[in-house]
Amino acid sequence: MTVQSVASLIVFGLLIAMVLLLGRRLGKEESKQDKGFPATVESFAKENDLYNFTLNLVKGGDVEKLADTNYTVRKAAMANPLQKEVAAAKVLEEYGYTVYFTPENIKTSNYDAIIDGRLGEFKKAESYKKIIRRLNEADAQRAATVCLETPTEGHTLDETIKKIKAWFTSGQKPINYVDTVLLIWEGAVIPVNK
Repeated sequence: MTVQSVASLIVFGLLIAMVLLLGRRLGKEESKQDKGFPATVESFAKENDLYNFTLNLVKGGDVEKLADTNYTVRKAAMANPLQKEVAAAKVLEEYGYTVYFTPENIKTSNYDAIIDGRLGEFKKAESYKKIIRRLNEADAQRAATVCLETPTEGHTLDETIKKIKAWFTSGQKPINYVDTVLLIWEGAVIPVNK
């Protein structure tokens, strides 16, 4: 065998090794993609530099049933949404939104769910005066979308929408994350955008 033949065999061997390694790496990436919704959630979190997301809390998928109904919502196995949040998710899904509840991270405040592929928070203002407080809480939790339930007595829908829009534009406190409020008003969903 000539030196040139040996060199060709070595180069050919290296090429085969590279193809095998590349194939193995691609196979691993494909298997990661096939792991379903938790892999999608983890990918979304990493793409958005979310430091308060912990995939080990997901531990597979599950559903949460709304008491006294046949309605169920998708959730991470370790998520424990409140019944009022599940009831709000039902309304959102009736209007075409998708909801996936995420697990609570005890070490840091995080969002409740992924709503239409965006970080979401469920808030209920016990009084008209607490609307702004609940929206500020959602922004502090880095939610992009807030599903907000407010009292309907004593105030009109227009007044409530004006209050939310005023929060977006007030400038008293910078709003860094929230850009959409999904207002639940008498069983309907009214989107209010920044």
